Amino acid sequence: MPPFKDEHVLIIAPGSHTTLAQLGLPESFTPARLRIPTRMFPAEQKGEWEPMKVRERKFSKAATRDGINGHSDGDVTMGETNGSTTNAEDQEEEILYEEDPTSEEGAVYPLRDGRVVDWSCFFALLTHVYNTLSPPFHTPILVIAQPQWKPQDHETLTQFFFEKFKTPAFCLMDSALAISYAYATPTATVVDVGYEKCEVSIVNEYVVSDLGRGTPLLDCGGEAMTQRLLELLSGKSFTRDMCEQLKKNPICEVLLPGAELPVEAEAGNPAAAASTGATGSGDGHRESIAMQGGAPRAPGANIDAGNADEGREFKGGEDDDGVLDVATIVASGKTSEFLARKEKEKAERAAARKKDAADAAAASKERALPNSKRAKANFHYHERRPLEELNVNGKRSIDGEGVQDGGEPKRQKTPEPGAENDAQAAENAAAIRKEERKEERRRNREGTAFIRKNVEVGPERFQVASGGILDQIADMIHRRISSVPEVNKRSDLWDSLAIVGNGSRVKGFKEALLATLNARYLISPSSATIFSSELPSNFTTPVATGANTPQPQHHASHHGPGVNPLLLAATTASNPNLAPPGHSQQQLHQQLQQQQYYQQQMQSHQHSSHAQTPTSIKLLKLPDYFPEWKDIGVEEAVFLGAQVAAKVVFVVDQGLIAPTDTKTQATVRRAINAPLDSHDESTYICDAHFCLSKDKYNATSFGGKAYGVCTLIRRDVERVTYKSVDWDLEGRVLLTELPSLGVVVFNIYAVNGTTNDYRDPSTGKVVGDRHDTKRAFHSLLAKEVKGYEEQGWGVVVAEDHVNNRADFEEKFFKGLGMIDTFRLVHGEERKFKYRPRNKPWEAGGDRVDMIVTTEGLKDKVKEADILDSEEERGPSDHGPLFLELEVGKTEGGEENYDEERLP
Repeated sequence: MPPFKDEHVLIIAPGSHTTLAQLGLPESFTPARLRIPTRMFPAEQKGEWEPMKVRERKFSKAATRDGINGHSDGDVTMGETNGSTTNAEDQEEEILYEEDPTSEEGAVYPLRDGRVVDWSCFFALLTHVYNTLSPPFHTPILVIAQPQWKPQDHETLTQFFFEKFKTPAFCLMDSALAISYAYATPTATVVDVGYEKCEVSIVNEYVVSDLGRGTPLLDCGGEAMTQRLLELLSGKSFTRDMCEQLKKNPICEVLLPGAELPVEAEAGNPAAAASTGATGSGDGHRESIAMQGGAPRAPGANIDAGNADEGREFKGGEDDDGVLDVATIVASGKTSEFLARKEKEKAERAAARKKDAADAAAASKERALPNSKRAKANFHYHERRPLEELNVNGKRSIDGEGVQDGGEPKRQKTPEPGAENDAQAAENAAAIRKEERKEERRRNREGTAFIRKNVEVGPERFQVASGGILDQIADMIHRRISSVPEVNKRSDLWDSLAIVGNGSRVKGFKEALLATLNARYLISPSSATIFSSELPSNFTTPVATGANTPQPQHHASHHGPGVNPLLLAATTASNPNLAPPGHSQQQLHQQLQQQQYYQQQMQSHQHSSHAQTPTSIKLLKLPDYFPEWKDIGVEEAVFLGAQVAAKVVFVVDQGLIAPTDTKTQATVRRAINAPLDSHDESTYICDAHFCLSKDKYNATSFGGKAYGVCTLIRRDVERVTYKSVDWDLEGRVLLTELPSLGVVVFNIYAVNGTTNDYRDPSTGKVVGDRHDTKRAFHSLLAKEVKGYEEQGWGVVVAEDHVNNRADFEEKFFKGLGMIDTFRLVHGEERKFKYRPRNKPWEAGGDRVDMIVTTEGLKDKVKEADILDSEEERGPSDHGPLFLELEVGKTEGGEENYDEERLP
């Protein structure tokens, strides 16, 4: 039984502007459920704090007395109004205290630039978070520590939590380390762009480097970007609140370095063209039809206003219905003029239609352009206004989405439900109305409302990170990585960038920062080679790692000091006459080989990669098995890592064993042989055999620990052989051979097929994803099973995590003809091996674990079942699964077992 339950774990991640907190660990880790501003307000008593601004409001309550009936402070009837009087001394003054959840007046922020500047306020904030979540007494607490906190700060916080809340367990985790837990990587360069600062931290094998820490990069956070927009748009009457909303809007974008700002193209004015025929309005747009002598168009489509008296003499030839009177036209003697005017009108109408179509096409093309190509964009923002200012015709306008500059609110049209989903549409409409009423009541309590306004923003929205913000962060990253003393680790750090923090949420920020790093520090692999294309074919080509770079100062040189033997060999190979006197080409070759051998001996003192100039820079990818984080992004990955760490520290730490941790393995062996209770009369002894991960890139977990497989077997079983397989480095396969029974048992912890990267176990380079690894794992496992079956063994495969069912069935059921033992015994009966703990038992689950056998053991299956009940499942989310075979009896001694190829 774990020492703590998932639902009792409390996590607090304080930030300079926002504090995240949550009580309980869900089945699939989710974003923080509680988000509160990192601020408190001074209370009336000195030294006490309030979480919200408390306002004092005084009002007078009049005491009304009736001289006849003597009623006071009661309802006044129509007949009593003439006799009622109100005296000044009868007025009572009352004080009402109201909380204002939106006000920042007098707020104190205990964290500034990541440092604690007011401990009293900070303790009050932590107490407020604790009381808001109201955890039970037996609650472990994990708090995320900022990089600027000193050891004295850690001691102060630890003492506060133990003395104030009497917590049974407390963990203080560095924010950079928590982010590496979120990305499931032991090595990372963490770039945390916060509210007021940017912090760059180095995590190397789950150890946070202290070199250069404690000095944040100020004026490079989200607030600096807001101030930059305010600086650019202050001339357009933008306020700070408007700039903050613009920064979070998708139209605000950070363009790649070197990208040109879009320029507004000369466009026609459709309104002017429609009414006057002009291509635009203002100076330079005077080439209208009217200026050329034609008639301006009337408001109707393709209608000329013209002069009312013009062509009056032709009016007699055309009746009110537009039917021409040919006789009248001919009699007037102006037939040619009339026909010319009609042709001119026809041509003008055709030109107008063509111009309207062109304007519509241009407008459609402008809308189809991506945001980065549009010079201007409409920005919708919300402005907070008192309700008293929004009274329209004596009625409050509380629909913030519909109010435009204090005008009438726009009514939201409810979609008409279709015939097939009337009930669903009605339910949705009712839910919308409920939310609207809830929002209305909240705004009425606050006495304010939001009005929605619209303004046009130009290229300033692309300059949110201008002013050197990206360059300063890039320089900090380069200096942090260059300060790592293990030079061969620097290339891994360049390939493991994690850009997090809400300051990096601006669209295009991560891509622009990565492009800045590539432009300033990246070198191509081709330029990293030294004369590799110029060396003759009979010479060994030095690799671009620096390992073959000669060091003449360490030993004597026969061709003079300061001469590079690689350069000398390359130049004399094609022209032997350039060789020094007394040195043949063969002697130079031998000398080069000797020097390369010397460099190999000195390799422990040299690096094997380019220290200051990386050949690749990559961003880390957040694991995709947390679906709740896909839509919100990685900016708050520190809280995801905090949940992972809390799970490891407080709940399932016993399930993680390092391959070298023999102490924990011995503890497991003792535990399985301990008596279950006072009535346990078992006389046999079991042993536990482990297969743990040796793959440091793919399966190693936090602190070098890892999951693996363990097989328990009685020691009185005749000679047993335990084996691992050469192709499994992740500790997923453990074979138990029982030669006296002719059976081999495969204990399998299968690969979870995801889109996460799979790295080469020897180099760490990405060579595919976990889906590819899953399929390859099945193929290798099927080959191993087939080999045993061909040798006459009966094979049992107990596999955990069969999540690629189609591939598994294709290779094991169809390819090898293996038997699903549960289906063999129970047919189509429904039982679940896995049930999520965050859902009710009745919701069902899946049968992700199986025990299958080869065809030769089909007739020996006695029983197979899943213990599918809440009691039998226990604290896990997987229930027990078992198979009983009738394969005979075995005799043996207590120590009859052997081990092969185990870590």
